[in-house]
Amino acid sequence: MHIAFDARSIHRKMGGIGRAAAGLLPVVNRMRRRHELTAILGTSLPEGLDFQGVSVVHVEAGMIDEEFEQLHLPNLLRRLKADLYFNTTFSVPAVKTTRFEISIVHDV
Repeated sequence: MHIAFDARSIHRKMGGIGRAAAGLLPVVNRMRRRHELTAILGTSLPEGLDFQGVSVVHVEAGMIDEEFEQLHLPNLLRRLKADLYFNTTFSVPAVKTTRFEISIVHDV
């Protein structure tokens, strides 16, 4: 299974959602066993993050970017041939392009 982990919330001025994603990504990476993991990241990353063993795709999109999520992300997920889309910022594309989708809704 190919997991696309949307970690655009990880950036230089990140808040709690970004810190949660930064903590969760290495855990998912350790647990993935035979699965492929691709992290979708923005271009403004903090220093000292280690994404060892994770494929990384950089995108020109903010943490919450409706245009990217609805128009560009579905094409990216198709190109990646992702089976699971994991979003850490409570949003998924309106067009379903993966078999499974997970979205975290914080502070409920």
